[in-house]
Amino acid sequence: MHPFHSKIARMPARRLGVLAAALVQAGTVTSASAQAQNPAVVGGEIAPPVEIAMGIVDGDVRCLPPVARLPAEEPLTLRVRNASELPITFVAPDFFEAAEMVESTDSALDASTGGFLVAPENEVEMVIRETPPVGEYGYACSVPGVQPTVKSSGFLVTIAPPAEPVAPLAD
Repeated sequence: MHPFHSKIARMPARRLGVLAAALVQAGTVTSASAQAQNPAVVGGEIAPPVEIAMGIVDGDVRCLPPVARLPAEEPLTLRVRNASELPITFVAPDFFEAAEMVESTDSALDASTGGFLVAPENEVEMVIRETPPVGEYGYACSVPGVQPTVKSSGFLVTIAPPAEPVAPLAD
C-alpha cells in the first residue's frame, strides 16, 4: 500500500462517509446523466468526463476521490468542481506535463505550478487529447497560500484499457 493511502485507510469510515455526504449535498457530485450532457469531442471521439470534487469540511479542504482511475493515452474531460465559498487551487503537475492538452473552460493551466484556480461554487473542465501513459500522478487541492494536506490530496491513476478478447482459431 502506498504511504499516502495508508493514512487514508486509517481514517474512520464514518468520517469518509460524512465527507462524501457533505460533498453530495453541496452539489459537487452529480448523476451520470448530468455528467453525460454535452461531452467534449476530441478528434471525433467523445472525451468522457472524470470528476474531482472539492469542498471545505470542518474548515479543511477535502477532495474526492482520493484515487481517480483514468484510461491511459485516451481522450477525456477532467472536471474539477469547487462546492466551497472560497477559491481552491487544483494542481497535478506531473499529470499535466505528461498529458496532451486541448483546452480548458473558465481557467488557464499555469505551467509553472501545473494547476489552476477554481472559483467559489464553480467548475473547470480540462479537455485532454491524450492522457499520460500508465502510472500514478499525484494531485492536490488547497486554498491559495495554504499547504495541501493528506486530506486534500490524491492520485490520478492511468490504467491500460482491457485487452480485446481474441477469437479462438477454427480447427
